[in-house]
Amino acid sequence: MQLVDRVKLPCGGGDAPALFRWLTAQAIRVYQASELKNNFFLLHGVTSAWALSRIVLKILPGEEEVLECVRAHLFGLLATYVVEGRPSLLKERLEDTGDIPNMEEIR
Repeated sequence: MQLVDRVKLPCGGGDAPALFRWLTAQAIRVYQASELKNNFFLLHGVTSAWALSRIVLKILPGEEEVLECVRAHLFGLLATYVVEGRPSLLKERLEDTGDIPNMEEIR
């Protein structure tokens, strides 16, 4: 978790929805920039970050609990990246993903 502690979280971690959008955006960034195309485990990082946001924002009452959940998931994402052999991230694919839309905006 020491590596996760060094990651600067947006909003100082105080805005839970923004924090989950950031987490999902970072997972998308790694997935799309990876030299390993269509990697199941990196894609699962994207889908799990999004799904986690839908669940956690409904059931966890406090800001501290949400922050700890995000930190734990970020640790899992970093561990997955390492286990997958730390695939190179192609600079030309490291474009800004922007803000992640919610399901209401997609419909």
